Amino acid sequence: MRILIISQYFHPEQFQINEIASELVKRGNEVTVLCGMPNYPKGQFFNGYTTLAECRERASEYEAKTGVRVVHVEQKPRGGNPLSLLRNYYSFVKASKKAVNNLPSDFDIVLGYQLSPVTSMFAATEYKKLHNVPLMYYVLDIWPVSAASMLKSKWNPVYPLVGRWSKKIYQKADRILVTSRPFIDYLHDENRVPVDKMGYLPQHAGDGMIDMDLKAENNGITDFMFAGNLGNGQRLDVIVNAAAELGTRGDYKVHMVGDGSIRAKLEQMVAAKGLEENFIFYGNQEHRSGAVKSMGDDTSGGNSDDGDDEQIFIDFSKIPNEID
Repeated sequence: MRILIISQYFHPEQFQINEIASELVKRGNEVTVLCGMPNYPKGQFFNGYTTLAECRERASEYEAKTGVRVVHVEQKPRGGNPLSLLRNYYSFVKASKKAVNNLPSDFDIVLGYQLSPVTSMFAATEYKKLHNVPLMYYVLDIWPVSAASMLKSKWNPVYPLVGRWSKKIYQKADRILVTSRPFIDYLHDENRVPVDKMGYLPQHAGDGMIDMDLKAENNGITDFMFAGNLGNGQRLDVIVNAAAELGTRGDYKVHMVGDGSIRAKLEQMVAAKGLEENFIFYGNQEHRSGAVKSMGDDTSGGNSDDGDDEQIFIDFSKIPNEID
């Protein structure tokens, strides 16, 4: 089968679509990925990917290694403010819709890996329109509600427009797979997607994650972890403010794994509230010595055998399987 994957984000950005694409090739499929220029989550282009020419060189190397053909389109970096993020979103929509006109017409199916923004799927609907092939989405972020945190309120005058775009995009799909069962109800109620078009497909985890041993002696500390993008859309200020309600007690730690546009702001908030001893910022974790393992054996964390004193929140789609 010839599969066209459309995702604004792809290798070397850390998303599970990287593994999905290479696994599809291993199973005998021909896979092409249409994506942007890597700059997530920091909002700056990765080294070696600062121009389309560099992206083509890296794509050729990646195809030789994995068998996945990658087509990058030009886009603005995410930057560090709402205006630059809007430019990033718009530039990908414009460039990707144009790019699908130059792609081969004989793909058997289009797979839209739908993160934020949902408008990144306009290219998928465009290819379906041009060549009348089935379109399937794998939905990790539901819209328009995901836009509410960025727009600050559902009463923002832009929100109805985003809602119309979302409904149009979702209704174009022949099949929608979701990562959480409640997504089905939301997409049906909000975007009028027929329930029989949708199915539940949870995100995968590598064997390394399944076999992780997080047991440790009970040291009396409750550990909370967020893993993923440190951006405005995640409303991580809520975590800092919640910790401020607990105060500078010595019986809890908050572990922030990942990076993003508001990391510096969060660190400043933590410092201003005197919570430096309660928060640990690890940055991006790309190796086996990452923060997840330290949750089990580092002096700053720990959990009892029965797990009663630990709560861990992990977004498996945004951290690599190599973390153990």
